Amino acid sequence: MRKCKSCGRAIEGNNRFCLMCGAKIEDVDENLDNNTTTDDKSHKEENLEVSTEELKELQENDSKSENNSYDNSKKNNNEPQKKRGNKIILIPIILIIILFFSYNQLKNYMSNPQNVIENFKVAILENDEQKLIDSLETESSALQINEESAKVIIDYFNKNPKELDETINSLNKDAESINKDAESINKNDALINIFNLNSDEKKKIFYIENSKKSFLGLNKVKVYVKPIFINVTSNVSGVKFFVNNNEICESDKDDFSFKAGPFVPGEYELSYKFDSEFVNLEESETIDFIENKSIHNNEFNYEIGNELKYVTLKTSEKSKDAIVCVNGKNTGKKVDEMSNLGPILEDTKISIEIKQGDSVLKSDEIKVGERSELYIDLDNKLYEYEVKNNKQANQSEKNSISFNDDYSDLYYSVENLVKDYTYNFTVAVNNNDFGAIKKYLYPGKELYKSQPNVIKQFFDDGIKEELLDVSVEKINILDKQELSGTVETIEKYNIKQNNEEKEKVFNSIYEFKFNNTSKNYELTNMRYLNKLN
Repeated sequence: MRKCKSCGRAIEGNNRFCLMCGAKIEDVDENLDNNTTTDDKSHKEENLEVSTEELKELQENDSKSENNSYDNSKKNNNEPQKKRGNKIILIPIILIIILFFSYNQLKNYMSNPQNVIENFKVAILENDEQKLIDSLETESSALQINEESAKVIIDYFNKNPKELDETINSLNKDAESINKDAESINKNDALINIFNLNSDEKKKIFYIENSKKSFLGLNKVKVYVKPIFINVTSNVSGVKFFVNNNEICESDKDDFSFKAGPFVPGEYELSYKFDSEFVNLEESETIDFIENKSIHNNEFNYEIGNELKYVTLKTSEKSKDAIVCVNGKNTGKKVDEMSNLGPILEDTKISIEIKQGDSVLKSDEIKVGERSELYIDLDNKLYEYEVKNNKQANQSEKNSISFNDDYSDLYYSVENLVKDYTYNFTVAVNNNDFGAIKKYLYPGKELYKSQPNVIKQFFDDGIKEELLDVSVEKINILDKQELSGTVETIEKYNIKQNNEEKEKVFNSIYEFKFNNTSKNYELTNMRYLNKLN
């Protein structure tokens, strides 16, 4: 196919001129014979004239064809532009409709409490910590809802499936109530008002509420969880407190308190430890912070080291140099050096001992129990030691004996009886506890009958007593057959009442009798001879 050198248009057939630009097609002469005759030249000239006319006609026809083609092309080009314009307008409208529909769908989903309840339940059943985190919210900024806290909740409900059922049922009831109320008024307002003002739900550990963290202006429903706090208290210092074996705090004073938390509700192991010269204490217990009835206002009170206590040691003038022993261990300290002994346990046993010559005199071990004061001496053993070694007894001690040496056992027993009674009488008064002296009294006798009322009256009057000293002045046997007699004592007390404190000394007479049933000497009556100050 030939082409015009001027415009590049394709030349069909044997045309000698370009129908587009009119340029002469020169290469047509290359096939002509150089020896063309004159006739041939004339014929060529005639053909040229005809071709010129044909060319003009063809150009005119081609021009018309191009004009028609241009008009049709212009018309056809306008129609797609109109269609594209319509499409551009429709696309945003469709997008707006889709977004509006999606927004409403999202709003309905996020504000439907049943959806979050279902997610909450599925997260627990599938052990999906992240899904549970997405379902939970809390009003406490200090409480972190993370994988660790989510695991506590999941582990608890997996261990206690009935509690999960009860929690889900409770949340479903809340949702039903919310949906009913939301039907009667604007749904958004209903959610805000009901979720935020339902005071009954505030009492629950898990409850439904509108999230404070809104999304695109949407009300987002969450299962809210109450934080749990532990109020830790201790009456002694040095006690360490642990939650799930993680140390939380250590008491640094005798009147210690600390608020631990917040914790998500669940099951925790609470424990405490205390180590000292006399005590190695370690206690632990598992606490259910969802079902525990001791939780009030989301706070649980926990006392650490409540078994520990201090006790005041007292002794006589004669035994003041004795050494204190705790649970059989010699402390190397005298009574006055350990007057405030502790912290110790109630089952701690205290004794004292003193060296006399080559002998070591030891008292009986006394269990501390609930006492806050403990009187203990070695007077009887010291006196016995002196007698056995033929030492001269103190003249006052001689005068206190008005019976034969055959009754020396009676003397020791009765002296201990009176000393134990006078000390424990102060315990009975201070605690309104007749049981503290009951074993020293002869059942059915006058003193046994009267002392319960006396103790109660003293306690009700706010009287607090502290025994400072007691000495046995004289023991008389009235009946050698029934082993009965009297004991005269001098007793010194510190008495507190109405914020006043006074020291008082009494001269008393006690009557005693041997009880064949208990095989002990017991007191039957008492009276005051004189109030010495």
